[in-house]
Amino acid sequence: MADRYYSNTDEGQRFQPGTRAEAEQVDQKFDEVTAGFQEVAGDTDRSLKLPSVAGTSQELDATPLQRRRMVVGFDADGNLTLLQGFGWRGDWVTATEYFVNDVFRDPATKNLYVTVTRHTSAAALSTDITAGRVELAISVEELEQFKIDAEAAASTATTKAGEAASSASTATTRASEASASAGTATTKAGEASNSATAAAEIYDNFDDRYLGAKASDPATDNDGDPLLVGALYFNTTSSTMRQWSGSAWSDSYATVDLEGDASGAINMAGFAFTANSVQASRYDLASISTTATLDLATGNEFTIDASSPRTLVSANVPAAGRAMTVVLTISGASAITWPAGIRWHGDGTTAPELGATWTIVVLKLDGLGNISGVLGAKA
Repeated sequence: MADRYYSNTDEGQRFQPGTRAEAEQVDQKFDEVTAGFQEVAGDTDRSLKLPSVAGTSQELDATPLQRRRMVVGFDADGNLTLLQGFGWRGDWVTATEYFVNDVFRDPATKNLYVTVTRHTSAAALSTDITAGRVELAISVEELEQFKIDAEAAASTATTKAGEAASSASTATTRASEASASAGTATTKAGEASNSATAAAEIYDNFDDRYLGAKASDPATDNDGDPLLVGALYFNTTSSTMRQWSGSAWSDSYATVDLEGDASGAINMAGFAFTANSVQASRYDLASISTTATLDLATGNEFTIDASSPRTLVSANVPAAGRAMTVVLTISGASAITWPAGIRWHGDGTTAPELGATWTIVVLKLDGLGNISGVLGAKA
């Protein structure tokens, strides 16, 4: 394909060895090159430029599925990243990738947090909080305490007011006591009013972002004000959580009962997800490294270092009626003592010989108490 700025591919237009070139022809070539450089400079001046910082990548490595409904922006450190309106992610989960403006709930405290830096969650939420990857958005504990304080103050005010009224009605000689009680009641009422106002303000901020359950997409928030970008509500007609982008409502996420109670299908970019089947273009599983225990509660893909002899045992085998396929990738060729009860392909008792470099072994648990094993590949 010809260069859009300058091309010298035409043999007939090139200067040939052993021939003479007139000054006018040379000037014309220089003029063409100069014009090409000027076009390059013009395109460069109009292009979007990103700073080059040593050790910092400006590459956006998210998958097409992860980039849906996101825009390019800058994070808290000024680095290029993907941004979106506030997206509800449900309860916080360890070892999970979170993007900027993802909102999740701490299952322990019920507090709501917002993600400020794209990251994969640590083993404990406290680690991400300390590292500044997430920030507290709404403290449920503070809301509940405000409510308790307001109710207590209001109750105290009511009690004191009753005492004041009772004292005033007894006699003129108790008028001073009634006045003192009334003063105390006024003070407590003021405290109750302040606490109630603070609690109401916090609730109003939350109420502007989560609009509650509605049968259809609302045009304003619960106060009749314009919708905030990232606002959420639960659609009772479609049983989905929906999010306001600033111009339109769209489904934010979907919940499915994986025990078989789901009755319909969820469309995930054109792939059906029902109670009995899953359709997807691809999936991947975590590979768990071990040298001894095959803990089937953690996964069914294991990597085993057999650079020295190993004795393998299985743990948390699925209950009766539940089948599982386990894939073992073994590096090295040292002797392996296998879990008891495996019926090997062939004569039923002889385990496969390991390859010098690597070996793949597949175990099948049929849910009836039987385990079969077969050599997948080796090298």
